[in-house]
Amino acid sequence: MIHRDLKIMNAFATALSILPGMEWLSLPEEVQVFGDMMFQQLDLRHEADNLLTFEENFSPRRVPLTFPRPLKSFSTTEILVEEYQNALPLEYFLRNGGGPYDDQIATIGLDAFLVSVDLLFMIIAVFNRGM
Repeated sequence: MIHRDLKIMNAFATALSILPGMEWLSLPEEVQVFGDMMFQQLDLRHEADNLLTFEENFSPRRVPLTFPRPLKSFSTTEILVEEYQNALPLEYFLRNGGGPYDDQIATIGLDAFLVSVDLLFMIIAVFNRGM
């Protein structure tokens, strides 16, 4: 199904590239890059690597925030196996109120958000050096 969708996208990209001034967008090449990324995401071993990187990015934080670790030796291209985390889902606190934990949950959530934003800005800065 993905192959079909990419063929359709490529046909439209090629047709649009014929229009004057559109060739500089290099739409067929962008469809190719998009397709490569889609196929990479379909391999759940890459998702396991991404989860490990995600966990690594949060490891310096001194907050009780844990993520299920992927078990790479049991994961395949079609199956991602993760360890079990014995914890209460955040949804429970959001639905029922955190009570005495409201401040802690807010602090942890804000810290996690700011770490994500900080990492995003560092990545953007690396790719846009000299701009």
